[in-house]
Amino acid sequence: MDNFLNNFAAFNAEVERDQFALEEARRNNEILRNEISEMKVEIARHQNEETETKKKIDMTAFHSNEIGQTVTKILSDLKTLASKVEEIEKESIRQKKMEPEVRSKLADIRQKISNIELIDKDLHEEIKNISQIKQIKPEILSDMKSRKSHIFKELSSSADAFDLTELVSEIITIDEKRRTKFQLQQENIEQFDTISRIDKINESFREKLDVISDRRVRIQREKDEVIALNAHLLSRLKEAKDISSTLKSQLQALEVRLLEIQSSNSAKEKRIAELTEMCDLKRNILIERQQRLSDLRVQLLQEKESLERMRSDMESEKQRIKDDHELRMREIQSRKDEYSKTVHEADCEMAKFEALRIEGDAKKQAAEKDLAEKQASIYLLFHPYKVTEEDHIFIRKNSEYDKKKRIV
Repeated sequence: MDNFLNNFAAFNAEVERDQFALEEARRNNEILRNEISEMKVEIARHQNEETETKKKIDMTAFHSNEIGQTVTKILSDLKTLASKVEEIEKESIRQKKMEPEVRSKLADIRQKISNIELIDKDLHEEIKNISQIKQIKPEILSDMKSRKSHIFKELSSSADAFDLTELVSEIITIDEKRRTKFQLQQENIEQFDTISRIDKINESFREKLDVISDRRVRIQREKDEVIALNAHLLSRLKEAKDISSTLKSQLQALEVRLLEIQSSNSAKEKRIAELTEMCDLKRNILIERQQRLSDLRVQLLQEKESLERMRSDMESEKQRIKDDHELRMREIQSRKDEYSKTVHEADCEMAKFEALRIEGDAKKQAAEKDLAEKQASIYLLFHPYKVTEEDHIFIRKNSEYDKKKRIV
C-alpha cells in the first residue's frame, strides 16, 4: 500500500511537471510568434515606404509629361497664329485702303503674340520650378542607398549574432528527461497493477482471518507513514516551486534577450522561415506529448476497470465457495440426523457409523491442515510485509477454531 501511494504520487508529480514543461514551451512559441509578426510588420513598413517613393517619382514624371504636352499645344497655337498673321499681312497688301484699320489689327495681334510669349515664358519657368521641386537629387538617392545598405549590414550582423545553440541543447535535455519520465511512468503502471492485485488478495485474507489487534497497530503505523509521506510531498512541492521560480527568472532573461533582438529590427525572410519551421516542430512535439498523456490516462482507466472486474469475480467465487461449504455442512448434518435415528435399531450399524465418522474426521483434519498450510504459504507469498510468528500462531488457532466449529 505504501509503495502504491508513493508510486501514484510520483506519477502525479511527473504528470504535473510534464504539463508545466508543455506550458513553458507554449509560452516560448508565443514569444517567437510575436517576434515573427513584428519582423513582418517592419518589412511591410519598409515596403510601403519604397512603394510610396516610387509613386511620387511616377507622379512627378506624369506631371512633367502633362506640362510638355501643354507646351507643345501652345507652340502649335503660336504657329497657327503666325500663319494667320501672314494671311492678314497678305490681305493688308491687297487692301491698302484699309491700312490704318489693318495696322491697328496687326498691333492688337502683335500684342496678343507678345502676351502669348510671356505666357509661354511663364509656363517654361513653372515647368522648370516643378521639375526642380519634384525631382529627387542624385545625392539624396545615393545617401538613401548607402543608409539602406548600412541598415541591412547591421541586420545581417544581428541575425548572425543570434545563436540558438543553448536553446536547442535545452530542448534536447528536456526531451531526454521526458523519455526517462515516460519509462518511469511505464514501470509505475506495472507496479500499480501488481500492487493493486496484491491489495485485493490481502483484502480477502483480512476478511477471512479477521485480524483485529495486529491490524489496528499496522493501520496506525500506516497512518503515521502517510503523514510522513504528506510532509515529504510538501517538501517536494516547495522544491518544485523553487524550480518554478528559477525557470521564471530564466524565462525573463530570455524575454529580455528577445526584446534586445527586437530593438535591433533584425528582419530577414530566411530567418522568419527558420523560426516558423521551429514553431511547427515544437507544436508537433506538444501535440505528441498531449497524445501520450491522453493514452496514459486511457490505459489507467482500462486497468482500473479490469481490476474492478477481477474484484467482482473474486467476490462471486468467494460466495460460491461459501455456499458450497454451507451445503456440505447441511448434508453432513442431515446425515448425522439419519445416523441418530438408526442408532437404536442396531449396535453394529452404530459401530460402523462411528468408524465412518472417525475416518471422516481424520480426512477433515488432514484437509483442514492442508488448507491451513496452503493459506499460510499464500499469505507468505502475497502479503506486502513480513509475516511474524504471531501471524503463524493466529493462523493455527484460526484453523483449530474452524475445525472445532465444524465438529460441533
